[in-house]
Amino acid sequence: MSSADQPRSWPGPRVERFVERAATAIVDHPWRTLLLALVVLLAGMSGLPRLHFDADSRVFFGKDNPQRQALDHLEDTFGRYNSVVFIVTAKDGNLFTRDVLEAIDELTRRAWHVPYSTRVDSIATYQRTHAEGDDIIVEPLYEDPADLTTEDLARVRALAIGDKELTSRLVSADGRVTAVGVGLQPPRKSRDEIKEVAQFARELQAEIDAKFPSVEIRLTGGVMADVTFAEAGKLDTSTLVPIMGLLIVLSLTIGMRSLAATMITMLVVAFSCLVALGGAALLGMNLNSATGGSPVIIMTLCIADCVHLMTTMAVNMRAGMSRRDALVQSLRFNAVAIFMTSFTDVLGFMALNFGDSPPLQELGNIVSIGVVAGFFFSVTVAPALLMLMPRRWHGLKNLGSERSMSRFARFLVNRRRGLITGYLLVALGMALGLTQIVYDDDFIKYFDESFAFRRDTEYLQDNLTGLQALQFALPAGEENGIVRPEYLKKVDAFAEWLRAQPQVAHVSAVSDIVKTLNRNLHGDDPAFEVVPDQRDLIAQLLLFYELSVPYGQDLTTQIDIAKSTTKLTAQLVHVSAHDIRRIGASAEEWLRQNAPEMASIATGLSMAYAYLSKVNVDAMINGTFVALTLISITMFLVLRDWRLAALSLLPNLIPAIQALGLWGWLEGEVNLAVSVVASISFGIIVDDTTHLLAKFAQARAHGLDRRAAAEETLSEVGFAVILTSFVLVAGFVVLSVSGFAVSHQMGLLTAITIGIAIFAEFCMMPALLMWSKRSPG
Repeated sequence: MSSADQPRSWPGPRVERFVERAATAIVDHPWRTLLLALVVLLAGMSGLPRLHFDADSRVFFGKDNPQRQALDHLEDTFGRYNSVVFIVTAKDGNLFTRDVLEAIDELTRRAWHVPYSTRVDSIATYQRTHAEGDDIIVEPLYEDPADLTTEDLARVRALAIGDKELTSRLVSADGRVTAVGVGLQPPRKSRDEIKEVAQFARELQAEIDAKFPSVEIRLTGGVMADVTFAEAGKLDTSTLVPIMGLLIVLSLTIGMRSLAATMITMLVVAFSCLVALGGAALLGMNLNSATGGSPVIIMTLCIADCVHLMTTMAVNMRAGMSRRDALVQSLRFNAVAIFMTSFTDVLGFMALNFGDSPPLQELGNIVSIGVVAGFFFSVTVAPALLMLMPRRWHGLKNLGSERSMSRFARFLVNRRRGLITGYLLVALGMALGLTQIVYDDDFIKYFDESFAFRRDTEYLQDNLTGLQALQFALPAGEENGIVRPEYLKKVDAFAEWLRAQPQVAHVSAVSDIVKTLNRNLHGDDPAFEVVPDQRDLIAQLLLFYELSVPYGQDLTTQIDIAKSTTKLTAQLVHVSAHDIRRIGASAEEWLRQNAPEMASIATGLSMAYAYLSKVNVDAMINGTFVALTLISITMFLVLRDWRLAALSLLPNLIPAIQALGLWGWLEGEVNLAVSVVASISFGIIVDDTTHLLAKFAQARAHGLDRRAAAEETLSEVGFAVILTSFVLVAGFVVLSVSGFAVSHQMGLLTAITIGIAIFAEFCMMPALLMWSKRSPG
């Protein structure tokens, strides 16, 4: 039976009549249709001027995120800071020469001009305290480098390397590497603030490098992390995404044997993306490193709609229909199927709203807008242009090979039991790899070695300290309570415990300053490097210190205004998200056991990131379950066959499980990308399954038995499934070469999932279709 025959009981007479009237109007009045589409396009695009790229990494954390709330509380107490870190390496291996110290001096002096800078830490600004008779002297480590003698330089080197506050924080143990850290407090009134800081820092880095050949300057810090996240997304968008698009165009042109049909498909894709991005801007959303990939996802979903529409049209034309009648019949059948796929896609992507990260929620919403727009343009722009195009241009009659697909369909149906059994056994073996999966993130390793941020940050970790840090707000329980000896002694004990932990490079605590000043007070006698027992003495020592140090070196970043809480910071090196969570949990447990009155939770941007993937993956499991439930209900209401609706979920779910299992065997670690891969691949696979089921229901409604209906379904829809899958695998493989780990894993995992899904559809669907009940109605 030809697919040109009109279905009698699916999708229902009322829906049939409405679709027939709409299809006839679209095909018979293409210019009016295009005018309507233009109005929708312009309305959607009206928001594009408002669209901006947000480089702030904190957008990944929702307002209700507990780690974000803890970080906000810490910053409300001690101030919100970002950082730029210049790493200075002496090329001859010795920092303590006149020319190198002059370079450090100039870099330190000019670092104060970094926009929004409030503090600069370097060996040039470091305030050393020591005893001189009965006095405590607070003075710089050195003065003008040009005046230093050889003996002076040796003394400064010995003092710097021997100072535990400097070693492994600002100076390497071998005296070869140092850092100039800039603390920043941007007003956060403009999205360009971070870019402004990064640009200034990079220009300063280049100038110092050029002026002082004796040093090498590297650049890292929180600002550079934010900017690199944004730049990584833009780099993929400007390079890999166009290559991906060109490869998809080439594959579609070869597969459909029509450049014109390919151009129509890509025009629908472009319109859908523009409406999605414009609509997102109208709703107050911005692009970031997560949502920047939304056009790629929209492209994959819209391509499938157009390919199915054109494939069915080609089948009808080969059956002898005119172009008009073939297109009307294709619309009559595919409009409902495309609506079903679009609706289930929206359900799948809206499930991203169950995630805790706002960018992932916005990604789901933007793609959902694009899917709705894609449905509209697929059933309006595509058929209108196909009607207006000169017949000799489209060449759709030659699309696919009916004879070879019929033979392939018969083979699949005849061997269905062996195929599904063998496939499920292979799937089980691959799925066992899930036991090897570790959800672990190291945001530094989000970038490969091609990014300067990755290279420079690892250099910092290898030679000085880490960019990752845990911070603790330790309450004293009362105003001015931080000067209580018993409080500071517990702070000191906690700091010493942290220093003993592997992967902790440096700990900064107020108790260290008090201990050093107490030693100075007693003639630098090491025996007195302890917290004194007199509260008044502690208060006097802290007051003396704050009055003695220059601007930008005070304790406002470590002590709150009421002097009721101090901040302790532990710098970490070579840690993953799992390591950060482990160290943080151990520290919290130590406080509960040893200092319950000052118990605090580990916080900081590093801790928030450490929980990001775990929280989102857990939330996405719940969201996916809800989406599956809603999709199952939708499939049942449309197909009116509960068994077929339920069984149809298997070829949609199993490929994602297989892909993750295979990843577990090959790689083991997954990052934030896994939160969206399931939704992306699920949306694509559901599209193919829905078209297969819709065609099967139509064939059964025409009175075909299950075998004949299954063969016709696989014969007529199978080519479109193969073509769209091949095109999308090729496209996502391109994305997998990205140097940005999220794009890399998303591209590779999605390509693997779609590739596996081809086998799932053809190995499982014949058996599942044959197990359906006798009649769909």
